[in-house]
Amino acid sequence: MKIQLQLIDNLDIKKLILLFIVTISTFLLYFFSFEKVYGSYFNYLIFSICSFLLLIIGLNQKKSIGYMLFSIFIYLGFFIKHTFHLIFSYDYLEPIGRFDNSYSQWNEFYEISSIGFIAFLILGIYLIYMNKNLSNISFQFDKQFVLNSKNLNILWLVLILLGIILLISNETFQVQKLGVVKEKIFDSWFLEMTIIMFISIVFPIFMYSISFFEINQKNNFYKTIFFIMGISALFSISILSRSIVVFWCMPLLFLPILKKISLKQYMYILILYIFFIFFTVGVSTLLRSTSVNTVVGEPVSKSAIKSASVFNRLLIDRWIGIEGLMISIGIENKNVNNLFYERKKNEVDFFTKNALNHEVEKGHQLTSYATLPGIIGFLYLSGSKIILFTGCLLFVFLIILIERTVIYFTQNVLLSTYLAISFASSIAGFGVDIMSWIKVQILTLFIIFIINFFIIKFLKGEKN
Repeated sequence: MKIQLQLIDNLDIKKLILLFIVTISTFLLYFFSFEKVYGSYFNYLIFSICSFLLLIIGLNQKKSIGYMLFSIFIYLGFFIKHTFHLIFSYDYLEPIGRFDNSYSQWNEFYEISSIGFIAFLILGIYLIYMNKNLSNISFQFDKQFVLNSKNLNILWLVLILLGIILLISNETFQVQKLGVVKEKIFDSWFLEMTIIMFISIVFPIFMYSISFFEINQKNNFYKTIFFIMGISALFSISILSRSIVVFWCMPLLFLPILKKISLKQYMYILILYIFFIFFTVGVSTLLRSTSVNTVVGEPVSKSAIKSASVFNRLLIDRWIGIEGLMISIGIENKNVNNLFYERKKNEVDFFTKNALNHEVEKGHQLTSYATLPGIIGFLYLSGSKIILFTGCLLFVFLIILIERTVIYFTQNVLLSTYLAISFASSIAGFGVDIMSWIKVQILTLFIIFIINFFIIKFLKGEKN
């Protein structure tokens, strides 16, 4: 009896509940979509099992939040999106190129997806069972470090002022088509890239470099959480992006894994997160409806928009995955050279041309629209299953490696969590220009180390 009680005490009840919910949900989606499958039932079964196992392995990760998030993104972008489209029988909102929905092409889709999932699973299992020496991610703060609180407040002020100056300057000089800027007047590639770099890389890195020290202060927890979410919402609305507040604030949802916090503190995070998402999405959508920053030649069919519910469009069809692989399957000339394509300025890339073949043939000039293949769709442009499998292993390994590298050199687990989320998202929603992607990742790491070095120097106080 004592042994049984001890076993029950040792069980992680929360994990069991989560496992139960995920298992039942996956089974129900599979059950209701099974009869509507276009390809082989057996291939669809393997696809579903691999998707389910990938999610389970990901949710059990304590050694890599990046892998955890990546597995969730893949599960949403493939299994969830596919089953919802099967069950509710509505068209894909994103273009699917020359994918003809034939029996053979759907079998190819299930096969290629499963190969990628198996590669992801191998690394996930290795993380959990094989690498015993790899420590769990946790909030490690040097107790010997003396914080200069006055300088910390100065950094917050600098961050906010820089953001305001950047957004006002862009609106005044109209360098980058963001937010209310309808057309570029001052054409400068360097300034365009500088603005994008500051918004997508510098500001979130700066914010989490500061927040790490703030959250360790007993009296600053609630204020810091509000600051992070408020600044993220401000940026989202300013550039009419509904995703910035979602991804910039997402590391805060993982605080219970990184640091011991109370239920009250976590509920505060959760409520603020939901509030700012709904607020930002509402305001950004309203402002977008009055903006002319739209695509020339609408690639989405009107029937698809009418038939898909608001829920599906905002929560299901936003995830990248299935359509990218469908487009790759429909491309006839698949070869290794496709992996080293370099996109030129003001040019529609070859993948988008294939994705929107029906629009291009009609003569629409789609210069401002881009379709993303995702990592599996991108690697399959090579036409090689070996390259697909090897590439999937390599890219997911990079998520883990970069996450651990940032932790090792900065000791800032909050920053590494943000970077892991960003990196996992960029791989799940991979583009077609691999060289540009590599340059961005190298630049990001360089900026992280530079910013952290100067922030630590600036915030280090003197011992009494």
